Amino acid sequence: QQTEESRLIQQLSGGQKSLVALAFIFAIQRCDRAPFYLFDEIDAALDPSYRSAVGRLIKKESEGTPNVQFITVTFKPELLQSADR
Repeated sequence: QQTEESRLIQQLSGGQKSLVALAFIFAIQRCDRAPFYLFDEIDAALDPSYRSAVGRLIKKESEGTPNVQFITVTFKPELLQSADR
């Protein structure tokens, strides 16, 4: 038997699920930082505007926190625009 929460989550689109997961990861990151984060195609289900926003957020988090590195695998140009390398 499914709970109401699991039914609500199942109704989200792929992009919405990605954003919820990323929000959760960044919330944890602000409380208990790790030395690096490895993201593999986290933007695959996102629209171009959301890809750009995620790229800006990753850049902001990496610049605001010393000794933290974000490694992101992507094939989308919007996320690459904010990358250092």
